[in-house]
Amino acid sequence: MKTNASGRKDNGNPNRDRTLYLINVIILCLMTLAALCACFFMLLRYRKASRDLSDVKKQIAAIEGKDKTLYTADELESRVAGAKVQAASQTRSEILMQIQSSLESGNSTAAMLRGIFPDDIVVVSEGRYYFYPVLSGLAANGFRSSDFKTDEAGVLQYVGDDEDVSITRGVDISSENGEIDWPAAAEGGISFAMIRAAGRDQNGVLYTDRRLDANIRGAAKAGINVGVYFETPVTGAKEGREDAEYLASVLEDYKSQISYPVAVMMTELENEDGEEAKPRLKKSERTQAVLDFCDAAAESGYRTLVYGNLAQMIMRVDIDKLEGYSKWIASYDGNLYFPYRFSMWQYSTTGQVQGIKGNVSLDATVLRR
Repeated sequence: MKTNASGRKDNGNPNRDRTLYLINVIILCLMTLAALCACFFMLLRYRKASRDLSDVKKQIAAIEGKDKTLYTADELESRVAGAKVQAASQTRSEILMQIQSSLESGNSTAAMLRGIFPDDIVVVSEGRYYFYPVLSGLAANGFRSSDFKTDEAGVLQYVGDDEDVSITRGVDISSENGEIDWPAAAEGGISFAMIRAAGRDQNGVLYTDRRLDANIRGAAKAGINVGVYFETPVTGAKEGREDAEYLASVLEDYKSQISYPVAVMMTELENEDGEEAKPRLKKSERTQAVLDFCDAAAESGYRTLVYGNLAQMIMRVDIDKLEGYSKWIASYDGNLYFPYRFSMWQYSTTGQVQGIKGNVSLDATVLRR
């Protein structure tokens, strides 16, 4: 207790003391609340850290696997390199097994290679094997080889599961097939015939098939749909339009009887020994000649087809340039090996047809409704 100048005791201001007390209490409460908040925050951080640690442990366990082993960067790189070597060795073993299995099954070398390289078109020409990538920009035919088989009579059958696919039986013939009994052929199930109308010989000379009239009139009278083809080794870059115009003049009297397409049938040049000779034209020139033929034939009012075997379609022309025209593909032994869309298939050259003597080429239109 303080004493003033007059000697009396000074009891102080009770309100001030009370205020100071309350302030002290509030400060202590705030400090306590802050401490509690800090503890709560630390608790949350601890729980989150515990969860993160648990997740990390799970990830480490997943990485470690059964061996429970962690690797340094160098060790990991070494293991990756070893895995690559092992994978290459495994792939090599699988390929060798596939080759062995294919050969033991009696498959040809070409069939074996085609199985090993499904993303390439394997073409056999003059004893050599050529690989061409399948062009993804072209329309695919959508069929598998297993979708087709030939029956005991050698007639192609569709055995796939697409109910919209239909097959129509046909033949392609020339004067070399001799006289044909067309009513008998129709009774034997032939629905259409591709008849050689004209062509160019090995010297580039134009000719008309000598049995053109008899074959067109006979087939049409028997109720068989008639198409024609122009056979050519394509020896000149400017021949395409000339060939089509010549064919149009030859067909002038038969136009009303032709209900199937007009085809340009590519053949190969032969040397004096009858063996295949080197083409005289570049791939681009041959392609242009075929395009010119198709364009000119279309201008004359005909639907057009481009005929060729695998080597002719892939090696002799730029197949992508012919995307606008239907294809007539030659592929035998019941094995469809042509990845692109087609409308007609020559599947045999040794067929037997009622009314036609000797071997005859068998064809089928393979269409989706």
